[in-house]
Amino acid sequence: MSVKIGNTVLKNGLLLAPMAGVSDSSFRKICISFGAEYTVSEMISSKAIHFKDKKTETLAAVKKEEMPVALQIFGSDPDIMAEAAQKLSTVKYGDCLPVAIDINMGCPVKKIVCGGDGSALARDPDLAARVIFAVKNATDLPVTVKFRSGWSASEITAPTIAKIAEENGASAVCIHGRTRAQMYAPPVDLDIIKEVKKCVSASIPIIGNGDIYSADDAERMFDYTGCDAVMIGRGALGNPWIFEEISARLEGKTYIRPDRDEILKTAEVHMKDLILQKGAKIGVMESRKHIAWYTKGMDGAAGMRAKINAAQSEDELFTLLSKYRTKLKMKT
Repeated sequence: MSVKIGNTVLKNGLLLAPMAGVSDSSFRKICISFGAEYTVSEMISSKAIHFKDKKTETLAAVKKEEMPVALQIFGSDPDIMAEAAQKLSTVKYGDCLPVAIDINMGCPVKKIVCGGDGSALARDPDLAARVIFAVKNATDLPVTVKFRSGWSASEITAPTIAKIAEENGASAVCIHGRTRAQMYAPPVDLDIIKEVKKCVSASIPIIGNGDIYSADDAERMFDYTGCDAVMIGRGALGNPWIFEEISARLEGKTYIRPDRDEILKTAEVHMKDLILQKGAKIGVMESRKHIAWYTKGMDGAAGMRAKINAAQSEDELFTLLSKYRTKLKMKT
């Protein structure tokens, strides 16, 4: 059941979703190490690329340990989007160039849609077509498009955008089965993903996205919608092993979830790389949310997180994690 996006072959069709403030280099690397077959970066502003914003270069840096990586761009000006795609396809900000350029037509955040970008772009089929066409013709890399089921329950646009993407040369499309009005509220509409799968040719892979927290969820989406691949977002927070779990299910193998000590060891590895990449100040601050996700449901986690949230230095952070690991071992 392998799926191909450009020249990248995915054995089981398991992708890590682009998540602002989360899907950075360190998180992509962790997920790849536990079975993610393809990752997509945090969204990158095409205008920031155009105006040569230095901070954007960090978002665009791709390390070889996290490959294959697609870089996601957002914007609604065809020329500026094309310029960003061309630059990201040819300039190495890290070790490697990306394997694809992904166009964001799904972000529901107010400040993004108010500028006509993200989910708002999918409301204008003609402009969406021009953006995809411009990006496709600006790069030799595969171009993919991620979008939602629609703007609202009364404005479902996914089938139209999927056809437009295919007509303008997209190599794959990803559908988040929620409307913009839903934001992240349930339920996820599997029927719209199924409909999109039926309305485009078999040559373009359809990636299903939304509320995949387990192998059961992934299997349900594959079976019900007929999608070619699945993209996991929030289900990977504090649980990068979800990719191993799903792979095991698809391959008929037994999956054994790591114990608490292994989870905390992985958290330490992740946090050390995060601090290495972003520096102690930002790294320690961003570590807090990841530690909360890794330790969810563990004994005494709430008290430990309160101390972590007050930690001001790298040494303090890792001392607290080490003490917590020791405490949990003594309870075993």
